[in-house]
This record gives sequence, C-alpha cells and structure tokens, in this order.
Amino acid sequence: MTLDKALQILIGNQEDDKAEKFLHFLSDKLWELYNIYVMDKMKMADGELKWNLNIPNAKENIEYNQTVIMPQVNSDIFDNVELELVDAKGLDEDKHGLKLTVAPDGKSLAITGIPSLEAFRKDGAVAESTFELTLIYKFCGGIEMPEDRPTLEHKMPFVINQDPRKLWRNLPVDWENMPEPKYKNDDTQVEYVKVEALVDGTPQKDIVAASKRGRSHAQEGKPRDDHFRMEHMDNGWYIMAVADGAGSAKYSRQGSTIACDEAVSHCMSKLGQSKAFEDSISGYGNLQDSSDEEAVEQLGLKNMPDKFKITEQVDLKDYLYDGNAMRTLSGKKLHKKKNHLNAFKREYEGRYEYRRLCCSDRGDVWKFLDRWREEKGEEVEEHLDYEVRGIHEILKNCSLLNVRMSGVYIDGHLEAFTIGSYNPLEQMAVIHIEKANPEIRGLYQFINQQFLIEEFPEAVLINREDDLGLEGLRKAKLSYNPIDYARKYQVEQIW
Repeated sequence: MTLDKALQILIGNQEDDKAEKFLHFLSDKLWELYNIYVMDKMKMADGELKWNLNIPNAKENIEYNQTVIMPQVNSDIFDNVELELVDAKGLDEDKHGLKLTVAPDGKSLAITGIPSLEAFRKDGAVAESTFELTLIYKFCGGIEMPEDRPTLEHKMPFVINQDPRKLWRNLPVDWENMPEPKYKNDDTQVEYVKVEALVDGTPQKDIVAASKRGRSHAQEGKPRDDHFRMEHMDNGWYIMAVADGAGSAKYSRQGSTIACDEAVSHCMSKLGQSKAFEDSISGYGNLQDSSDEEAVEQLGLKNMPDKFKITEQVDLKDYLYDGNAMRTLSGKKLHKKKNHLNAFKREYEGRYEYRRLCCSDRGDVWKFLDRWREEKGEEVEEHLDYEVRGIHEILKNCSLLNVRMSGVYIDGHLEAFTIGSYNPLEQMAVIHIEKANPEIRGLYQFINQQFLIEEFPEAVLINREDDLGLEGLRKAKLSYNPIDYARKYQVEQIW
C-alpha cells in the first residue's frame, strides 16, 4: 500500500483544512501513546535492577580505593538492555577528599582519595559523616529513554567513619564555679629528680615523670584526678608511686595524692633498713636465666609462707611442644593435623606460596589484619583489639626486633602469616603470632609446620605461649599435644 492510499483511507473525501486538523490530532495522540509505552518499558527495566552495591565505609585519613560495579538488567525479560552510568554526585574532592570517576563504558564507578571531614567540623561540633551519593544513569540497547526524562537517579548513603582522635575536645576546668573544697590542680604534673654521682664518680640515674589530664576529662572539662610522687633515698633506693584517681568519686584527685604520699612514706620507712631484702634481690638476679618455676624452687620461697605468698598464674602458663614432632606431625595424636595439612596441599596445589616476610611486607599484613578483624565483627572478645594493636606495633618496629616472619599467599593474596623468635639458650622457638583465614581448611596446620621447618629447623622446643584463660584457645593448644608447660608465678611479699 502506498502512502497516498493510506492517507486516502484515513481522511477520505474530507476538505483539506479538516483533514489537516485530523492528521495533527492523530499524530499528537499516537505520540502520546508512544511516550507512555517508552516510559512504561523504562520503568519495568528500572524495577528489575538490584542495587546491592555494598560500598564499604571509608575511614577518615586512610587511603580509600573502591571500584563499584553497576547492577545488570534481568536478561530474561529485556534482551540486550544495559545500564550505563552517566554521572555520580555527592562527594567533592575539595570537601570530602574523595574523587568520583565514572568508567568510560559506564559500567562502574571508582571512589578514590584520602577521606577528610575537616570541612564539616564547625565550632567544635562533631562532623557529619553520612552523605548522600547520587548515581545518574540511563538504559541503552533495546530501550529508548523518554525525551523528557533522558536519565534516572539512584540515591544511597555513603559513610566516612570519623577519625577517633578528632572527636575529642579540650575544655578548661571551671574552677571558679566549683564548690569547696576544690583541691585545685594543674592539667599536667611534671617532676624531675636529679641524683648526684657517687663519691667515686659513678653516675646515677635521674628520675623524670609526667601526668596529663585524660581525654575523657578534657572532653567534659573535668580536672586531672591522677597523681604521682617520686623520691630518691640516700641508700640508693628509687621510689615512685602512681595513683589513678577514681573519676566517679567526688574528691578523687585528693585521694590519689594521699595514696601516693602514704605509699612512698611506707616504702621509705621499710627500705631504710633493707639489707636482707637487697640480698634476696641479688639472689634472684643470679637466676635470671632460669624459668619462674626454677627460680621459686631455688630461692626456697615456698618454704617461707610467712614472708612470701606464691600463686601460680594458671591461665598464663606457656605451652611447650617437641620441635621434631611439630615439624613432622608424626604419630597418632597428630594424625588429624596431618590430614588437614594434606587436604590443603591437594586443594590448593599450584596456587599457594610460602614466603619469608620482611618489614617491607607490612602493608600486606595490615590489609590481611583489617580483613580478618572485620570478619570477626563487633561482638568479639576485647583482647582481639589489643592483639591487633600489638601486631601493628611489631610491624612498625620490626627492623629493631629480633623476630622472624613468614606468610602464605594464595592466588597472590596473603591468607596467613606468623611471627616468632628464637631463644638459643634453651634452643626454643617462640611463636608470638599466628593468623590464618579460618575458611581455608588446613591453612593453620600448613603455616605452623612450614614456619618451623624453614625458620626454626634447629629448635628442640616450641613455645606457643599461653591461652589467656580462653577455652577455645586452650583446646586449640592442647590439640597439638604439649609435652610440658612453662609455668608462671606471682610472688607477693608479706610485710
């Protein structure tokens, strides 16, 4: 059918003016229906999107580099339809320290930079840390975007965790309005005791100490409640007492002062005639290479119950293992460990690498620790946070420490690491730290064995330290069949 024939059917024998008006009406109506059709199709495609982006929180002043992959349209309903990211807004490099970069193909968004909240800290107030990220996108392929709505928007929160150090204020103490007795003191206490050289010219140690008002007290404008006192006696004794003021007590700063004065005065009265005590210390110094248990026995402290109270610290005893057994995992008692080890080697054959670590590898270890700690979640034992901080300190100062470190990489990623040292006097390897991805079967057994084979082949004894009184850790250490324990004691002198 020709165009002329189609027009003839539509307008028939109507006059030109009337026919023209009819065609304009028909055109407007059809375009209106078409736009509704295009809009409905776009809404259907938009409804199929699953915005499960799970963008990790940024941490203030810590470098952030995250690539966010855009969601896909359900291909079962819409063939060849794709989402294309056009722009992203909500973070400014000058204000937030973060840059938003849309990939050329529109399929991902890069968020990079060093986050900062300084621009949002006004008059000492806590900075806003949750921001709205706006993703501007369109559909391409089998869908046409309406002329009056060429793009769509998706809004989502983006969080920059505050630097804890920025949350604290330093408010002065309002002494004028404080009721009596005020027991006024300074925010800091600094003292220096100069000790003169002996008659023969032998120099002596001076004493210096300082106390500063804590952050929580500075935050609320409260006084420093702690105190210290130090003295040097003519017979050579140095005495220092430190008291932590109980902030909840009304006159705790005066209480800490009294406590220090009383403690120092008591020590001075007792140490004025201290030859017997000094002889005991000299005897103990001769046992510095002995274990706690040997020292207690050789000094005969258990035979002087009226002078010394001896208490074994059961939760702090170190677990000792046979070095050869730990390197070979031989014997029935370690059979399960060897099974786990062999399972790891089979499953990850060709994908793992045991590597000796040095100080320059600390970045890999830090990334592993961040991932390991996050997977533990918030509801964990407090000791884990202290452990992570301790590991960071070791890594920052590893060039000054006589430690050996190793790690296991799988597919190029660090999945386990360990830190130990060697005591040649006892031919003992001491394993200070051992962390591994718990989801990988046999990884703990593998790094445990390889570390001893590669770094401590000469070790007769293996010391895997204490269990902190934690039942799970105790079971793990017992599962390796310890041959003995390095026991520890608390010795209290009875005055």
